[in-house]
Amino acid sequence: MSNHKSGKYSTRIGLIGGTEKMARLIEHLIDLNAGIQWAILQEPEVHEDHSAYKSALEKLASASVPCKVADGGDLEETVKSFGAKPDVIFCTGWRRLLPQCLLDYPAEGVIVAHDSLLPLYRGRATLNWQIIMGERRTGLTLFKADNLMDHGPVFMQNKIDIGPKDNVVKVNKAICCQVGPLFEKWLAVQEIGQMSYHEQDHTEATYTCARKPADGLIDWRQSAHEVHNLVRALTSPWPQAFTYLNGRRVEIARAKVSPCTLEYIGRIPGRVVSSTVEGVDVLCGSGLLRILEITDSDGQTRPAQQLAASVKDSFGPA
Repeated sequence: MSNHKSGKYSTRIGLIGGTEKMARLIEHLIDLNAGIQWAILQEPEVHEDHSAYKSALEKLASASVPCKVADGGDLEETVKSFGAKPDVIFCTGWRRLLPQCLLDYPAEGVIVAHDSLLPLYRGRATLNWQIIMGERRTGLTLFKADNLMDHGPVFMQNKIDIGPKDNVVKVNKAICCQVGPLFEKWLAVQEIGQMSYHEQDHTEATYTCARKPADGLIDWRQSAHEVHNLVRALTSPWPQAFTYLNGRRVEIARAKVSPCTLEYIGRIPGRVVSSTVEGVDVLCGSGLLRILEITDSDGQTRPAQQLAASVKDSFGPA
């Protein structure tokens, strides 16, 4: 059992989650000397930050916090095997709904950090979807979980701006920086006995589905802004937005909406129309996308003009 019980917060905490958000939360709580009883971590997916996962394991070990790795299965049995009942479970970066038995297990329930301004963008891959949809603001919501997806009452929200050129890596880092402080605010309010929540406006709820790497295929019939949003939302280490160049699969590592103002009334979406020192301009359904860097099939990222410089080159279906 962890001996981290001498900090300024008396609440006993269980942890369930994964991703960089959980790694940052663990670091923050250990620095606070908070009362972490145990942790259950989910192994990272291929695109996720494996160094953050390794760091989380090392931090927990250094603080003598019992930890187990799980991905579904009988979580109730795993939790009870620690032999230490927490007052609350903090959860973030977990890819599954928790069973009701776990929601009821600690006296204060399960408190979840979700990367959107709920009730908007309930579901999976929410940060990617928000950038794809061109949102200019996101945030982190701390709420008390119930048996529905991202549905429970809200403790607090922090808003985060998304710049028109920001990619998912930059926005995710901003989100991760908020996780520890937001959970600490919950601990502070709990400590003085003034906890309160407010119900979400469920009539305003929107939802997102899970995404697969194949969903990153670019549709050049979309506008240049829409294609640019997809590229920003799918930046390495996430599976990148991809297309085919003269039949060869390539990924678009960096791009921007082209400043070119020429009006092409004869246009073939995906056709290269010019090559500059900065990159290559490609026709979209409306506007032009300037591709700056391309990741080739060999995994190497190169300036776009090294791979596509001819006005006969075309990006599009295989």
